[in-house]
Amino acid sequence: MRSDFERQWIALSVVAEVVEHFDTHSTLGPLIHVDPHFGRVTFFRIPGRMILHVVGDDRAADECRHLLSDRGLRGWRLHPVPDGETPLVSVCEDIHRITGGDRVYNVLADAGFATIEELAATPIQALRELPNRGPDTTAHIEDILIWWHANFALTQGFLPAPVKAALAETAASLEGCGLLAVCGFPVSGKSTAAKYIADIAGATVLTQAGFAPELERVALAALGGAAGDRDSDLYRRVVAPALYEGLVRTGLRIAPKHPVVLDASFLPVIRHVTTKHLALADYLRGMADVPAAMPVVTVWMDSSPSDIRTRMTKRGTERDVSRLAGWDYFRTTMFSDHDRVIACAASDFIIIN
Repeated sequence: MRSDFERQWIALSVVAEVVEHFDTHSTLGPLIHVDPHFGRVTFFRIPGRMILHVVGDDRAADECRHLLSDRGLRGWRLHPVPDGETPLVSVCEDIHRITGGDRVYNVLADAGFATIEELAATPIQALRELPNRGPDTTAHIEDILIWWHANFALTQGFLPAPVKAALAETAASLEGCGLLAVCGFPVSGKSTAAKYIADIAGATVLTQAGFAPELERVALAALGGAAGDRDSDLYRRVVAPALYEGLVRTGLRIAPKHPVVLDASFLPVIRHVTTKHLALADYLRGMADVPAAMPVVTVWMDSSPSDIRTRMTKRGTERDVSRLAGWDYFRTTMFSDHDRVIACAASDFIIIN
């Protein structure tokens, strides 16, 4: 029975060995470490980044994850995994049904995957290198993730692999400084995307909802509005513009020294920017005196109204229920096709989610 100190020391040795491997080899993994006294851990490298994806459900994997998330090692950090824990064994029969046999399940179990969320967080390029895989293994895994996304992940903040790859590309613009604004309709995945980018870039997230909630409440009350009603015309016309300006200016003050991700719809700002024939990033940059070389990047998370309605139905929060009850009004006021067109035109990146 090893002590906590011994396990931590072994984890440090294991991760140091893995880092040494990925520092000197261009492979993405999997790199599987098995020790009868420590446990089994599988490592993948995120393409083009000094980030490790750690797979496994025993204490050994937890020790390695804790080490990388706590302080990293030689510049290497931990790759985030979607919230939730869906044990691979609990969906064994579904995987057999989707793939037509037990081969794919066995390949995943042998590689050390304990949960579907771990699988979903693995780069597709790395999955192509799994040991003992067959010619259709990668395609079958994509089918499994599509099924899981449709049945479970909409309520867990899941991001499909192509979305994660696109977000990682945007995160690369934040190298030690800069501001990145994640925009989109309600329930388009903005917050999940913002957190994902921030985890990769080591950035701070500032949200519209969390920026000045007490000021927002008092302002709405003074104007005769209902507390927390961000869907009202009063909020969009009077309260939102001032909050957006404060949010952006605060982000721009921090961004020259530390990367910042803004999480907000930005629709009122986008509508205003369009009348001035400006790109959203140029407009945001002009709101404060910031270094010319500092990156300011905008991302539009593009989701169709039908996808958003499905997510609301599955998530089922009190606010979702209210929106769904008045869906026709909500659809016409919040999901204008015109808004979608001008938002795509004004943004640097459009990511379909």
